[in-house]
Amino acid sequence: MLRVLRVIGWLLLGLAGLAAVTALAARVMDGPSGPFPGGPLAAGDLVTGPDPDWSFAAEIPSIEIEVNAANPLSRTVWLLVDQGDLFVPAGLASRKTWPSQAVADGRAVVRIAGKRYQRQASRVTDPVRLDALRSALGRKYGVTPSSDGSDDTWFFRLGPRSAS
Repeated sequence: MLRVLRVIGWLLLGLAGLAAVTALAARVMDGPSGPFPGGPLAAGDLVTGPDPDWSFAAEIPSIEIEVNAANPLSRTVWLLVDQGDLFVPAGLASRKTWPSQAVADGRAVVRIAGKRYQRQASRVTDPVRLDALRSALGRKYGVTPSSDGSDDTWFFRLGPRSAS
């Protein structure tokens, strides 16, 4: 019995080590790797010019977003297109780092279908818009955040970045 426990212990230690190496390696990679945050988004054409028609992205299940321009890391997030605007939800936002970083410095880069877009992330606070986004999230992903905010879901509009 002791031998079996020892083998299980070594297997668990090996899996933990593999997860740690993968998490560290992801931080220097171009984009996230599964659940692990990745490095800055570098690959893909940088789209400039007028704000695109985001309708092409409405059915895409997830995108990559890079925040924190001082020390950029990227993550995979869900997306919503509502009234022609691009949004990303952040579930359990106060327990994660990137939503607070997006509030502090809204500069973001998103990669959608292999193309990069420089955006300005702004937290949505308008109650009417929040209700519409909660409904859209439910229709697309089958998850509907509570209207009283108790589930800690934040939404960010990814608008055009100013020319400054």
